[in-house]
Amino acid sequence: MSLINQAISIIEADINELNLAKADFNINRDYEADFHSLNNVKADINGLSTELGRLEIRRKIIFEAREELQRQEFVADVAELREIYSNAKALMPEIQVRFEELVQFHNSMLNEKISFVTKELPNLENKLTLLNSELKARLSEEDFLTQKLGKAGAIEELELIINKLNEKYQQKGKFKEQLRLWNTSSEKLERIEKELEEINAGISSFGQDLEASIALFNKYFSRISRKLYGEQFILSQSNNGRAYQLDVSSIGGLGTGKKKGLIAAFDIAYTEFCDEKGIPCLHFILHDQVENIHDNQLSLIAEVTNEANVQFIVPVLRDKLPADIRPEQYKVLSLSQDDKLFRI
Repeated sequence: MSLINQAISIIEADINELNLAKADFNINRDYEADFHSLNNVKADINGLSTELGRLEIRRKIIFEAREELQRQEFVADVAELREIYSNAKALMPEIQVRFEELVQFHNSMLNEKISFVTKELPNLENKLTLLNSELKARLSEEDFLTQKLGKAGAIEELELIINKLNEKYQQKGKFKEQLRLWNTSSEKLERIEKELEEINAGISSFGQDLEASIALFNKYFSRISRKLYGEQFILSQSNNGRAYQLDVSSIGGLGTGKKKGLIAAFDIAYTEFCDEKGIPCLHFILHDQVENIHDNQLSLIAEVTNEANVQFIVPVLRDKLPADIRPEQYKVLSLSQDDKLFRI
């Protein structure tokens, strides 16, 4: 921005110098009137050139956006994508949409985007045509006045000054438009930075809330895991800058049975955590492969689930259950080959 401001400052100084040189001409009364008209025409040319520069930059941006979208269009049969789609359809036969329909949908969405991006082009082109026509008329008027003034004398030197002034006004108009775009971009950047600050503040607040929720969850998790294994497990979180990662920590290694019991303890603790926080949740847990859990821990899990008002559902053979667990005590429904579900 400093470069643009300095360039405008130098151009304005040149314009002032040229205007002083133009003022040194000794001209008659009629010459002064014509010269005043010429100055007005120059001012109009300057304004028109500035507006044309702004609109042409806008049109160029739209053309570039349209070309970028058009490059994304599928205009041929893409073999690799078709093969990937065919493989996916073979794995998931329920896919009803054909590859050609997906391509058509993709291209249709691109056309919608192109229509949205270019919807102002007709009006923009019309403005450019009108401004160019008006600029051409002003340039013709400038040429007429310049020739008329030339007949009064000193026209060669005056024309040189006028041409230089015209160039300087055009340069100033272009730099003014660049300055306007710079200021607009700076305002957008400040707004985005402010939004990022608000997002970061929200993330920081979320991290604090998450830590408090984990602390409440660990109250149940550590108690249940200690009852099952005589060892306290805890949940912790870490932020790598892109996402939050949750970890379960233990003093010793975990065997298969302990892993299954730990998962059960986690699920039960989560249900109790939700009840305290007033969060709606299911009050049943479905696990399999409980044969890997030691009989003592399985009995303790049954005890803990009863205390926590949680139903623990497991598919297991009767002879794999601990002796102190009697299926009849928990039975809700019995099925057999002769008495199947829904009698089917």
